[in-house]
Amino acid sequence: MFKKNVNQEVSEVTENPKKKAKTNQAVIKKTVQQLFPAEKFFDNGVIQVSSDEYSKAYLMNDANFMAETEMRQETLLKEYKKILNKFPTNCYISIVIVNRRETVENLRKNYHLPYSGKKTDKYCDNYNYIIDDKIAQGNNDIKKDKFIVLTVKTQTYAEAVSLLDIMEGELNSAVKVINKSGVKPLSA
Repeated sequence: MFKKNVNQEVSEVTENPKKKAKTNQAVIKKTVQQLFPAEKFFDNGVIQVSSDEYSKAYLMNDANFMAETEMRQETLLKEYKKILNKFPTNCYISIVIVNRRETVENLRKNYHLPYSGKKTDKYCDNYNYIIDDKIAQGNNDIKKDKFIVLTVKTQTYAEAVSLLDIMEGELNSAVKVINKSGVKPLSA
């Protein structure tokens, strides 16, 4: 996420001769620290990745691509391509999608209408029944969080902050074309 080219550790595995020998399998990283090394965290959300690389992460609200018309989908893809090609050569952009399972209880808690003790409670029953039905039918138990990480290669922290501030404005404007809400900078 914080470096453009992440070197993967490689190990060799030899199995039973009856099975094919597997070689060069990538070792799966198990912690955030293994995946994304960092040297220092700053209060403004900037992370020093190495002596000359600094990153900042942004949360990107989802755009419902599949619900759009084919013409709008093509427009969104062109805008997405513009975002990826927008930044200078000393800047890397990474897009990270984190899928998490939601429990049925959490989905109900988040989407059910609460009872208020009024006449409208009968509508809550109907609405909550529909929500339960949709939860049972769909693949709604997976929540996707999308992040964009900008990494710049500069000599000083001050240069990095200046570049990241400029690029944040450009990123936010570009993403607003796609999802209408832009990006939200994350703290360290």
